[in-house]
Amino acid sequence: MTMNIGERWAFRRDRTSRWAEVQIKAVGVKRPPRVRVEFVEDRFEGKTEWVSPSRLEVLWDDLPAYDKRDRRWRALKDAPRPTQVEERAAEIVVPLVIGSEVATLSWTGYNGALVVYDLDALLAVLSWPADVLLGDELTIVEDGETWIPWRVTRSVIEELVPRQATQIFQKIEARERDDQRKSVTGYDFRWTRNSELISIPGEVAARYTEKHQTPVFDQVRRWIGSETSTDRDELVELRREVARLGRLTQRAINKVRELRSPKFADQLEHELLNPPGPYPGYGEDSDRAAFKSMYHWVKREDD
Repeated sequence: MTMNIGERWAFRRDRTSRWAEVQIKAVGVKRPPRVRVEFVEDRFEGKTEWVSPSRLEVLWDDLPAYDKRDRRWRALKDAPRPTQVEERAAEIVVPLVIGSEVATLSWTGYNGALVVYDLDALLAVLSWPADVLLGDELTIVEDGETWIPWRVTRSVIEELVPRQATQIFQKIEARERDDQRKSVTGYDFRWTRNSELISIPGEVAARYTEKHQTPVFDQVRRWIGSETSTDRDELVELRREVARLGRLTQRAINKVRELRSPKFADQLEHELLNPPGPYPGYGEDSDRAAFKSMYHWVKREDD
């Protein structure tokens, strides 16, 4: 915005400081840009200062409406946020139960806030009266978007997730199967396309899964309402035992390969990582092709 000598602007040093009325006295010509302002209130005793134009956010006469809007956005940003586990679980389920064309989670510092692009579509899915969704004091409607705080977002998730239980179960169970494979064999990755290949041992992958992945999937299951606390505890222990047995089996397979029985070792490894299961395509040719691509399993020439 162009600033002219003699105009009066609202100045503050940071987002939490009080507003001060200043008058433009000069506009600098060097870089970075600066303007010289004189503080109008008597308590400043005619103080002048060169400041960044970014600190002059609005004309003084327009301050009341601007400040009201600013306070609402700050209140939303300072509102209670989800835990890291809740946020990651929400990132899994929101695209499945709502759809990115209707709403997405905020990525701009308002953690847990739901940004709604199509309010009518979301209300139709929820079958809620509009005031239930919009009645929170922190909800903001601006520029065709509706920003809903986490405490309302969580209620939306808890309402919709059980309706899509089958689809969500398939999603998280597919990811758990992938994590289980990595916990057995480890995996390779690159930070960038041209960076050095990094190998992650199965033991490290298993610890990461237990600490970071399993709590997220358990949170999703709690939203679905499919497990009691006892069920979850037993499931966690079962996953740990399966991972432990998988690593032991992989060590035995590696030893068999060292003893010059590569064909038998490959057969055991393939059966270990492709057990029969109740999932469509699981253990079939399509799954084996994905396995070869992901784990670089290549048939030996002498087999």
